[in-house]
Amino acid sequence: DINAITQPNVAEIEVYGSLHAERGTFTSAPLDLGAPDVVKNVGRVRWQATVPAGTELTVQFRSADQAAALADSAGGWSTPLTTGDIWFPAEEPRAFLQYRVNMATHSPEKTPVFEHLEIDFDLDQVPVSKAWGRIAPNRVPMGRDTSFTYTLDVEFADADAGLAQIRIDVPAPAILEEIIGLEDSALEAWDSTRDQLTITLAEPLRQDAQLQIRFRTRTLAAIHAFRARLFAPNSDNPLNAAENAAIDPQSNAPYSWVLSAATSEERALSQVRVLPPVFTPNADGINDFATIEFALSKVEAPRQVEWTLGARS
Repeated sequence: DINAITQPNVAEIEVYGSLHAERGTFTSAPLDLGAPDVVKNVGRVRWQATVPAGTELTVQFRSADQAAALADSAGGWSTPLTTGDIWFPAEEPRAFLQYRVNMATHSPEKTPVFEHLEIDFDLDQVPVSKAWGRIAPNRVPMGRDTSFTYTLDVEFADADAGLAQIRIDVPAPAILEEIIGLEDSALEAWDSTRDQLTITLAEPLRQDAQLQIRFRTRTLAAIHAFRARLFAPNSDNPLNAAENAAIDPQSNAPYSWVLSAATSEERALSQVRVLPPVFTPNADGINDFATIEFALSKVEAPRQVEWTLGARS
């Protein structure tokens, strides 16, 4: 028998406990790297972390000339990065930098661990004190050779080492046409790969200038950012130019280094060609195979199409 007073019947038990946090963020204090009054050309940043399956860890960076400018925790951060050993992704040169570690886990038994961070930097290999870049035009037909003007504004301090080389991210191999504004310097050499235009000056530039770098290239991507990296003499540590976002007095819109590409004549398929142009599949070892090249620039939904040699679909 159950006595309702001394032997109550337990119908339900509620147990409370603390849950694990699925997400967490660590934000460092502003770092002056031992020289609070000196701007730095930050080089590569490396970190080591343990990230078990089912967890995530990313790192972000930002920079400023004053520690107080980093008091707002929300603005100025770089894109979240998952892999270390990269060039510093924030604006340079700056006196202070800051990093933020974002961690997440989907299991209470696992957690990512951020172990250590390494930062390379130069105090005496700063090419310029300020640099801003912008591209024009900002909107072009996709896949068409176009002449661009990259405007690079640079300002120097007395202690700056000078600007010896410029590297601009390009969407395809580029052809340099001319550079206006070199003043006492001159072009020594230029070279372009499929993703970078490199310009080497005969003498380092050491006075304030506005360089207009004109080149031809094309893009098959919808969006491309023409970022520029600047090098001091005998240095392999690039300094990131900032994006010029001032207002264009002619268009009343902000400048930008971002290019948007539009489909040419609303065609999805362009630049179609067959290599070799003569196709004779008769097993004689000559022109038995052909490659069809094309640029596909506008797709609403994928659709499989099969063609016969009689050009019937």
